[in-house]
Amino acid sequence: MINKNHLPKDIGLRKFPPPSEASYIITKPSANEFQQNINNLLWCSTNAAKGLWRDHLPYTKFMLDAVVRKNLMQLLSWYVGAEHNWASIWGQPQNG
Repeated sequence: MINKNHLPKDIGLRKFPPPSEASYIITKPSANEFQQNINNLLWCSTNAAKGLWRDHLPYTKFMLDAVVRKNLMQLLSWYVGAEHNWASIWGQPQNG
């Protein structure tokens, strides 16, 4: 049968919390967190530029897609949060 349940009867499914937007609310960064983000963005964007100059395209693409974009998106979310008194929804989970 297609509908047959193969889970043991004594093991129940875990309870999930009700859906909420709590993980999407932008939180204000600490001064240290903000400074680290700016430093990483500036440092890694110059590394991407060096990789482009040296014609290392896979390295450049990785730096831009994985590192620089993450920091840039975090800065943009903080900008939106600051503009809306830290009470707006960014549209993607804020991972501390």
